[in-house]
Amino acid sequence: MGIKEDLPMDEEINDIQLTKKLTNSLFNLESNEENVMKGIKDLANRMKKSNHEMANYLSLQNETVRLYIQLVNRKSDIINNQDLMKIKEHVKRMEKTVSVQHEIYNSFQEMGDSYKEYHKTLKDLAKSFEKLNKKQKDWHDSAAELSKAQGSQMTSGQKLDKLEKAVNKQKREVMKYYDDRKHRDGFVQHAMVRINQAWIKLKNVIKTQEW
Repeated sequence: MGIKEDLPMDEEINDIQLTKKLTNSLFNLESNEENVMKGIKDLANRMKKSNHEMANYLSLQNETVRLYIQLVNRKSDIINNQDLMKIKEHVKRMEKTVSVQHEIYNSFQEMGDSYKEYHKTLKDLAKSFEKLNKKQKDWHDSAAELSKAQGSQMTSGQKLDKLEKAVNKQKREVMKYYDDRKHRDGFVQHAMVRINQAWIKLKNVIKTQEW
């Protein structure tokens, strides 16, 4: 391959600025998605603690039901059969709430794990973009230096040869990091599929519940 083929085309030079913009956008996205991940995990943990306490409260209310039954049977002046029916209905609704919330916070925990993987792949991809952008700039700078040297009669053949090798080397580096970027982008796409599946599962869990 000749040196002309090693020089960046105009479109490849334009891609340097685009890659820089994409890099900045990815780091911003990664930061925001990290906050989403933390929020989801925090919500799941809070729901789990609350659900556990509600289950404890439900257990105490079941004891209250048993006590009310005894009081009604003994013709209590304080607790009547209507009170007993009301608390039984309340306990029934609470049992359903505990069951539904259990399903929901489990779904949120799974989603938090999915976001954790997604966030990691985004961070790795952003770093890959950053490295690619640096190599693109190095390639462009080497090509510009070579072009300047070629226009000068004072440049020795030895120096031209050295600059040509530098351009060739930088192009190979750019190609390597293009491949790395494509490889890591595949991980991001796979992680996004998992997140979509987690959201669909949560939606179905909520949709199929009978209150």
